[in-house]
Amino acid sequence: MILIVSSYFLLLQNMELAAQTDAPPLSRNEIALTIDSINLKLHSNYIFPEIADELSKMLKRNLKEGKYDSLVNPADFAWKLTNDLQSVSKDKHLMVVYDPPVIAREMTLTDEDRAIEEAEWAKELVKHLKRDNYGFKEVKILEGNIGYLDLREFVDPKYGGATLTAVMEFLGNSDAIIIDLRQNDGGSPWMVQLLASYFFSSEPVHIADHFNRPRNELSQTWTLPYVSGDRRPDIDLYILTSKKTFSAPHKLSATNSNTWDVRPS
Repeated sequence: MILIVSSYFLLLQNMELAAQTDAPPLSRNEIALTIDSINLKLHSNYIFPEIADELSKMLKRNLKEGKYDSLVNPADFAWKLTNDLQSVSKDKHLMVVYDPPVIAREMTLTDEDRAIEEAEWAKELVKHLKRDNYGFKEVKILEGNIGYLDLREFVDPKYGGATLTAVMEFLGNSDAIIIDLRQNDGGSPWMVQLLASYFFSSEPVHIADHFNRPRNELSQTWTLPYVSGDRRPDIDLYILTSKKTFSAPHKLSATNSNTWDVRPS
Protein backbone atom coordinates (compact mmCIF):
# COMPACT_ATOMS: atom_id res chain seq x y z
CA MET A 1 0.00 0.00 0.00
CA ILE A 2 0.98 3.64 -0.39
CA LEU A 3 0.41 6.35 2.16
CA ILE A 4 1.80 9.82 1.59
CA VAL A 5 2.04 12.25 4.47
CA SER A 6 2.69 15.79 3.34
CA SER A 7 3.16 19.17 4.95
CA TYR A 8 4.48 22.59 3.91
CA PHE A 9 7.90 21.59 5.25
CA LEU A 10 7.35 17.86 4.99
CA LEU A 11 6.88 15.14 2.40
CA LEU A 12 6.64 11.66 3.81
CA GLN A 13 6.11 8.49 1.82
CA ASN A 14 5.51 4.90 2.81
CA MET A 15 7.07 3.31 -0.26
CA GLU A 16 5.68 -0.22 0.17
CA LEU A 17 3.99 -0.39 -3.24
CA ALA A 18 0.82 -2.20 -4.17
CA ALA A 19 0.68 -3.21 -7.83
CA GLN A 20 -3.07 -2.91 -8.13
CA THR A 21 -5.34 0.09 -7.57
CA ASP A 22 -7.99 -2.01 -5.85
CA ALA A 23 -5.80 -3.10 -2.97
CA PRO A 24 -6.84 -6.03 -0.78
CA PRO A 25 -8.13 -5.28 2.73
CA LEU A 26 -5.52 -4.00 5.11
CA SER A 27 -4.24 -6.35 7.77
CA ARG A 28 -3.55 -5.19 11.31
CA ASN A 29 0.14 -5.68 10.59
CA GLU A 30 -0.04 -3.31 7.59
CA ILE A 31 -1.91 -0.75 9.68
CA ALA A 32 0.72 -0.96 12.41
CA LEU A 33 3.54 -0.73 9.86
CA THR A 34 1.99 2.40 8.37
CA ILE A 35 1.66 4.01 11.81
CA ASP A 36 5.32 3.21 12.56
CA SER A 37 6.42 4.66 9.21
CA ILE A 38 4.48 7.88 9.72
CA ASN A 39 5.80 8.27 13.27
CA LEU A 40 9.40 7.74 12.15
CA LYS A 41 9.12 10.37 9.46
CA LEU A 42 7.27 12.82 11.67
CA HIS A 43 10.11 12.63 14.20
CA SER A 44 12.66 13.09 11.43
CA ASN A 45 10.99 15.84 9.41
CA TYR A 46 8.13 17.66 11.09
CA ILE A 47 9.02 21.26 11.90
CA PHE A 48 7.75 21.17 15.51
CA PRO A 49 9.39 18.26 17.41
CA GLU A 50 7.07 18.60 20.39
CA ILE A 51 4.00 18.34 18.15
CA ALA A 52 5.57 15.39 16.34
CA ASP A 53 5.86 13.67 19.74
CA GLU A 54 2.22 14.44 20.50
CA LEU A 55 1.09 13.15 17.11
CA SER A 56 3.11 9.98 17.51
CA LYS A 57 1.64 9.26 20.92
CA MET A 58 -1.87 9.85 19.59
CA LEU A 59 -1.41 7.47 16.67
CA LYS A 60 0.08 4.77 18.90
CA ARG A 61 -2.74 5.18 21.41
CA ASN A 62 -5.40 4.93 18.71
CA LEU A 63 -3.70 1.82 17.31
CA LYS A 64 -3.53 0.18 20.74
CA GLU A 65 -7.19 0.98 21.43
CA GLY A 66 -8.20 -0.60 18.11
CA LYS A 67 -9.57 2.59 16.56
CA TYR A 68 -8.10 1.66 13.16
CA ASP A 69 -8.99 -2.05 13.19
CA SER A 70 -12.16 -1.64 11.13
CA LEU A 71 -10.51 0.58 8.51
CA VAL A 72 -9.54 -2.17 6.09
CA ASN A 73 -10.02 0.08 3.05
CA PRO A 74 -6.74 2.01 2.43
CA ALA A 75 -8.51 5.19 1.30
CA ASP A 76 -10.69 5.21 4.42
CA PHE A 77 -7.63 4.61 6.58
CA ALA A 78 -5.81 7.52 4.92
CA TRP A 79 -8.82 9.80 5.47
CA LYS A 80 -9.02 8.85 9.14
CA LEU A 81 -5.28 9.40 9.64
CA THR A 82 -5.55 12.84 8.02
CA ASN A 83 -8.38 13.83 10.36
CA ASP A 84 -6.51 12.55 13.40
CA LEU A 85 -3.26 14.32 12.48
CA GLN A 86 -5.00 17.62 11.74
CA SER A 87 -7.16 17.46 14.87
CA VAL A 88 -4.04 17.52 17.03
CA SER A 89 -1.62 19.59 14.93
CA LYS A 90 -4.20 22.08 13.57
CA ASP A 91 -2.02 21.95 10.46
CA LYS A 92 -4.01 21.56 7.24
CA HIS A 93 -0.81 20.95 5.32
CA LEU A 94 -0.43 17.63 7.11
CA MET A 95 -2.34 14.88 5.33
CA VAL A 96 -2.25 11.24 4.31
CA VAL A 97 -3.10 10.24 0.74
CA TYR A 98 -3.57 6.76 -0.69
CA ASP A 99 -2.57 6.76 -4.37
CA PRO A 100 -0.46 3.75 -5.44
CA PRO A 101 -0.69 4.35 -9.24
CA VAL A 102 0.88 7.80 -8.93
CA ILE A 103 3.71 6.59 -6.72
CA ALA A 104 4.28 3.45 -8.79
CA ARG A 105 4.53 5.55 -11.94
CA GLU A 106 6.82 8.07 -10.26
CA MET A 107 9.17 5.26 -9.25
CA THR A 108 9.56 4.12 -12.87
CA LEU A 109 10.30 7.53 -14.41
CA THR A 110 13.79 8.26 -15.66
CA ASP A 111 15.34 11.71 -15.24
CA GLU A 112 14.65 12.36 -18.92
CA ASP A 113 11.01 11.30 -18.58
CA ARG A 114 10.62 13.48 -15.52
CA ALA A 115 12.09 16.52 -17.30
CA ILE A 116 9.68 16.07 -20.22
CA GLU A 117 6.72 15.70 -17.88
CA GLU A 118 7.72 18.76 -15.88
CA ALA A 119 7.89 20.84 -19.08
CA GLU A 120 4.43 19.65 -20.14
CA TRP A 121 3.08 20.25 -16.64
CA ALA A 122 4.44 23.81 -16.69
CA LYS A 123 2.57 24.53 -19.93
CA GLU A 124 -0.68 23.20 -18.49
CA LEU A 125 -0.11 25.15 -15.29
CA VAL A 126 0.18 28.43 -17.18
CA LYS A 127 -3.05 27.69 -19.07
CA HIS A 128 -4.83 26.94 -15.81
CA LEU A 129 -3.49 30.06 -14.09
CA LYS A 130 -4.56 32.26 -17.00
CA ARG A 131 -8.09 30.83 -16.89
CA ASP A 132 -8.22 31.69 -13.19
CA ASN A 133 -6.73 35.15 -13.81
CA TYR A 134 -3.81 34.21 -11.57
CA GLY A 135 -6.06 34.07 -8.51
CA PHE A 136 -7.42 37.62 -8.89
CA LYS A 137 -11.16 36.99 -8.82
CA GLU A 138 -12.52 40.52 -8.49
CA VAL A 139 -11.24 44.06 -8.06
CA LYS A 140 -13.46 47.12 -7.72
CA ILE A 141 -14.02 50.45 -5.98
CA LEU A 142 -16.77 50.37 -3.33
CA GLU A 143 -18.84 53.28 -2.09
CA GLY A 144 -16.72 55.73 -0.12
CA ASN A 145 -13.74 55.17 -2.41
CA ILE A 146 -12.84 51.88 -0.74
CA GLY A 147 -10.74 49.55 -2.89
CA TYR A 148 -11.70 45.86 -2.84
CA LEU A 149 -9.68 42.84 -3.99
CA ASP A 150 -10.97 39.27 -3.91
CA LEU A 151 -7.81 37.16 -4.11
CA ARG A 152 -8.35 33.39 -4.28
CA GLU A 153 -4.75 32.18 -4.63
CA PHE A 154 -1.17 33.42 -4.28
CA VAL A 155 0.37 32.59 -7.65
CA ASP A 156 4.12 32.77 -8.20
CA PRO A 157 5.00 36.36 -9.25
CA LYS A 158 6.68 35.12 -12.43
CA TYR A 159 3.14 34.30 -13.58
CA GLY A 160 0.89 36.67 -11.62
CA GLY A 161 3.19 39.61 -10.90
CA ALA A 162 2.05 41.73 -13.85
CA THR A 163 -1.60 41.23 -12.88
CA LEU A 164 -0.85 42.35 -9.33
CA THR A 165 0.84 45.47 -10.68
CA ALA A 166 -2.30 46.28 -12.72
CA VAL A 167 -4.52 45.65 -9.68
CA MET A 168 -2.49 47.94 -7.43
CA GLU A 169 -2.55 50.66 -10.10
CA PHE A 170 -6.35 50.34 -10.32
CA LEU A 171 -6.63 50.68 -6.52
CA GLY A 172 -4.04 53.44 -6.41
CA ASN A 173 -6.46 56.31 -5.67
CA SER A 174 -8.61 54.56 -3.06
CA ASP A 175 -8.75 55.84 0.52
CA ALA A 176 -8.66 52.36 2.07
CA ILE A 177 -8.23 48.83 0.75
CA ILE A 178 -9.96 45.56 1.59
CA ILE A 179 -8.19 42.34 0.61
CA ASP A 180 -10.64 39.46 0.76
CA LEU A 181 -8.87 36.16 1.53
CA ARG A 182 -11.92 34.27 2.75
CA GLN A 183 -11.70 31.82 -0.17
CA ASN A 184 -7.91 31.81 -0.43
CA ASP A 185 -6.17 28.46 0.02
CA GLY A 186 -2.58 29.64 -0.06
CA GLY A 187 0.15 29.43 -2.65
CA SER A 188 3.47 31.13 -3.27
CA PRO A 189 5.18 32.93 -0.36
CA TRP A 190 6.87 35.11 -2.99
CA MET A 191 3.51 36.53 -4.07
CA VAL A 192 2.74 37.23 -0.42
CA GLN A 193 6.09 39.01 -0.23
CA LEU A 194 5.34 41.10 -3.32
CA LEU A 195 1.81 42.05 -2.27
CA ALA A 196 2.90 42.91 1.27
CA SER A 197 5.67 45.11 -0.09
CA TYR A 198 3.10 47.52 -1.52
CA PHE A 199 2.01 48.37 2.03
CA PHE A 200 5.44 49.26 3.39
CA SER A 201 8.09 51.84 2.59
CA SER A 202 11.17 50.79 0.64
CA GLU A 203 12.96 49.92 3.90
CA PRO A 204 12.92 46.08 4.14
CA VAL A 205 10.66 44.62 6.84
CA HIS A 206 10.77 41.03 8.05
CA ILE A 207 7.70 39.00 7.00
CA ALA A 208 8.32 35.37 7.90
CA ASP A 209 10.82 32.67 8.78
CA HIS A 210 10.99 29.35 6.93
CA PHE A 211 12.68 26.43 8.68
CA ASN A 212 13.72 23.18 7.02
CA ARG A 213 14.13 20.76 9.89
CA PRO A 214 15.91 17.88 8.07
CA ARG A 215 18.53 20.32 6.75
CA ASN A 216 18.43 22.51 9.86
CA GLU A 217 18.19 25.53 7.56
CA LEU A 218 16.45 28.79 8.37
CA SER A 219 15.53 31.25 5.63
CA GLN A 220 13.59 34.50 5.81
CA THR A 221 11.38 36.62 3.60
CA TRP A 222 11.46 40.42 3.76
CA THR A 223 9.52 43.10 1.96
CA LEU A 224 11.09 44.16 -1.31
CA PRO A 225 13.01 47.41 -1.78
CA TYR A 226 11.36 47.91 -5.18
CA VAL A 227 7.84 47.41 -6.55
CA SER A 228 6.21 48.51 -9.79
CA GLY A 229 4.02 51.52 -9.14
CA ASP A 230 3.25 53.38 -5.93
CA ARG A 231 3.49 52.04 -2.40
CA ARG A 232 0.65 52.60 0.11
CA PRO A 233 2.33 52.28 3.54
CA ASP A 234 -0.07 54.67 5.28
CA ILE A 235 -3.36 53.40 3.87
CA ASP A 236 -5.91 51.64 6.08
CA LEU A 237 -5.78 48.00 5.02
CA TYR A 238 -8.43 45.42 5.97
CA ILE A 239 -7.76 41.68 5.57
CA LEU A 240 -10.86 39.47 5.46
CA THR A 241 -10.27 35.86 6.54
CA SER A 242 -12.45 32.85 7.32
CA LYS A 243 -12.16 29.25 8.42
CA LYS A 244 -11.33 28.42 4.80
CA THR A 245 -8.38 30.81 4.71
CA PHE A 246 -5.35 28.57 4.53
CA SER A 247 -1.55 28.71 4.63
CA ALA A 248 0.22 31.69 3.00
CA PRO A 249 -2.63 34.23 3.50
CA HIS A 250 -1.98 34.31 7.24
CA LYS A 251 1.42 35.87 6.59
CA LEU A 252 -0.33 38.87 5.09
CA SER A 253 -2.44 39.45 8.19
CA ALA A 254 0.39 41.26 9.99
CA THR A 255 1.48 43.61 7.25
CA ASN A 256 1.67 46.97 9.02
CA SER A 257 0.30 49.10 11.84
CA ASN A 258 -2.65 50.19 9.72
CA THR A 259 -3.88 46.65 9.07
CA TRP A 260 -7.00 45.04 10.48
CA ASP A 261 -7.56 41.28 10.20
CA VAL A 262 -11.34 40.80 10.13
CA ARG A 263 -12.39 37.25 11.04
CA PRO A 264 -15.81 35.62 11.48
CA SER A 265 -17.10 35.60 15.06
